[in-house]
Amino acid sequence: MVKKILKSKVFLVITTIILTAGTTVFGAIVYNANQIGYTPSDASWSVNSVDTALNSLYVNSNNFKSLIATAITNKGIATSVTDSAQTMATNISNISSRTASGMDLLWENPNPTLTFAAQTIALDLSKYEGVMIEFQKSDVLKILRTCCSISDTGWIICSCNGGTKYRSYVPNSTGITFAAGGSHTIWDQGTADNNSSIPYRIYGVKKMIYDSQSGSSFGMNLIWQNPNPTTAFGVQTVALNLNGYEGVMVEYANSESNKSCAAMSSQGWCLTTCGGGRKYRSYVPDTSGVTFSAGGSHTIWDQGTTDNASTIPYRIYGIKVIPE
Repeated sequence: MVKKILKSKVFLVITTIILTAGTTVFGAIVYNANQIGYTPSDASWSVNSVDTALNSLYVNSNNFKSLIATAITNKGIATSVTDSAQTMATNISNISSRTASGMDLLWENPNPTLTFAAQTIALDLSKYEGVMIEFQKSDVLKILRTCCSISDTGWIICSCNGGTKYRSYVPNSTGITFAAGGSHTIWDQGTADNNSSIPYRIYGVKKMIYDSQSGSSFGMNLIWQNPNPTTAFGVQTVALNLNGYEGVMVEYANSESNKSCAAMSSQGWCLTTCGGGRKYRSYVPDTSGVTFSAGGSHTIWDQGTTDNASTIPYRIYGIKVIPE
């Protein structure tokens, strides 16, 4: 019994020496202030520095967070590498809701209550089929009063698209003009008999995007198509469900559809609609052309003029606004 006790004490002494001084006896777990690891008696396995290992883990983790933050930011939602995991997860969730929207906010007036002088701003329109301008005042400009349903909130869709060219739908090229990418000049559109119209926000409008995985269409959804786009278009009534849309976009079969739409594209695309709450009307001078209300049936007819070929409505899309 005494021998066993003595052997146990010797083992405890050796173990104590190993753990406190970092000495190796017959191979052991070695620990001191800077090292941790297993060192066999033949010293064939090196011991790693705790500081080095933790630093490497930190660097790798930070690089991973940086890549994720950059990817989220590239999707249009600003994210920093210093954000928490919860914040990043929330931002990732928000990407889908942003993608599913029809309009993305591109610019906001920092002083929407002040008189708006000529300014130049940078807008990337390469991903959009047009723009929508939200004015600070609903009585924006007498030249736009032909758009007879300007809403109290100031919403008005007033843009034409020609391939990669973008122009606001304002006769004689007054107001806000756009080109594909680069800088754009915008200015006050006030007139003597109307309050100044102050641009408040500018949205990029996306063409219809189809997601094969979810089976859903985002941005602009096709809600009506002319079965005979090459024949003369008389007065017709069609059923359109406009619930959930802020406006409509009319695609004409004839690119020379409306002479007052200054930049009608060769493809016939033209944003010509105002949305006010649940009221929808096409932006066609003198209220001729396609008219809309919320839900139900809608009368559409030929918009031809004596000095212009007949305009044949080809497709009508419902437009969704970006969620707040």
